[in-house]
Amino acid sequence: MMSNNPNLENVIEAQFHYLQLKKELWFQQQLFSYQWWFLLFLSIIPWFIWWKIMDKSRIHEILSFGMIIAILSSIMDLIGITYQSWFYPIKLHWTFSSPTAPFDISLLPVVFMICYQYGDKWKSFIIGVLLLSSFFTLGEYIFKFLEIYKENTWKSFYSLPIYSANAIFARWVMLRLLLIQKGMNKRA
Repeated sequence: MMSNNPNLENVIEAQFHYLQLKKELWFQQQLFSYQWWFLLFLSIIPWFIWWKIMDKSRIHEILSFGMIIAILSSIMDLIGITYQSWFYPIKLHWTFSSPTAPFDISLLPVVFMICYQYGDKWKSFIIGVLLLSSFFTLGEYIFKFLEIYKENTWKSFYSLPIYSANAIFARWVMLRLLLIQKGMNKRA
C-alpha cells in the first residue's frame, strides 16, 4: 500500500507492479497479434533489402549515417514518450523500455541510408528526404489505424520537419566527419 508521502521504496514498489502488469498484458494481448507480427516484419525485412542494394564499398560511411539517424530518432521518440505526446500500445517484447525499435533502429535508418547512398548531391538528397519524410508522416496515420501508435498531444504533421531535419543534420555530420577523415589520411 502506498502512502501519501512518496519515498524510494514506494517508487520501486510501483515500478514492480507496473512491470508485472506490462508483462501480463504483453503475453495475454500483444504477443503474436497482427500488430506484433507487423512490428517484427518492420524490424527485420528492411535490413535484408538494405543489404541487397547497399554499396558495400561505402559500408562504414553509410552505416555511420544510419547510426546517427537511429540515435536522433530514438532520442526524439523517447522525448515524445516521456512527455506523453504519443505512445506505442504494442511492443515487440515487454522488457523493451522503448517500443520504438522497429521504427527508430530499423525502418527510418534503413530507408534514409538508401536515400543517403543514392543522394550524392545536396539537392537530390533533400528532395529524397522530403519525399521520404512525407511518406513516414503518412505512415503514422496508418500506424494509428493499426493501433500501433497513438497520439495524445502530438499531431502527425508535426513529424514532417523533424524527420527531414534529422536526416539533413545526419548528412551534414557525415560530410564533416568524412572531411576530417580525409584530412587525417593526408597527414599519414
